[in-house]
Amino acid sequence: MRLLFFCAIFFIASSTYTQAQTSADVVKTLEQNHSWARAKIIEKSVTLNGPAEMFARILSDKRSFDISTFSYLSSYLGKYYDKVYGTEILNSAEKTAVNTTAEQKAACAKEIAEVAGKLHITLNARNTKLTDNSYELSMTTLTTIGEFLNPERGVGVALGWRPKASKLSIIVNTLNKSGQPVVKWSADLSNCTIDLPIVGDTNYSSVILDGLKKGGRTK
Repeated sequence: MRLLFFCAIFFIASSTYTQAQTSADVVKTLEQNHSWARAKIIEKSVTLNGPAEMFARILSDKRSFDISTFSYLSSYLGKYYDKVYGTEILNSAEKTAVNTTAEQKAACAKEIAEVAGKLHITLNARNTKLTDNSYELSMTTLTTIGEFLNPERGVGVALGWRPKASKLSIIVNTLNKSGQPVVKWSADLSNCTIDLPIVGDTNYSSVILDGLKKGGRTK
């Protein structure tokens, strides 16, 4: 019995370790293939909770919505921070290519630190079945959120939307069922929860965008 108990604990610990390492690999791959700044934005602004198979798909980079999802998302978030909070992350990021200097990294990190905690996006997909449909839905939902926050185009920040709360948390929970997603806001509009069914249609962007609009004001 003791041996079985030890093996069970070892298996759980090993799974957790693998999860953490694989999640870190998303940031590492962004830094290697795109830029240090983009990787840093994702590291500070996005949390991914999912099975190892999900991370394997992201890192395989076989589809347009694999690692590219996070490259685009980091760009949208950088533009959002610069527009809403007056940082110069993008100006610093232009100098932070893969082989950047320590001084350039420090300048960019300083800009990112100024908006620490202002926005965080979490994907919770660990307890749902991973299918082609569920994976695509998860990635496209992250992209939809990013496009809403993009100040250059779209129906959100680009049209004057601003969060009412000083800090904003957006949590996406995947669900093993069919139906439309449900977007809910806390009373103080600091927390947004998107319950995302992963069985059925993949065209949910309009529902999510309409739900996100309710958590802010238009200037």
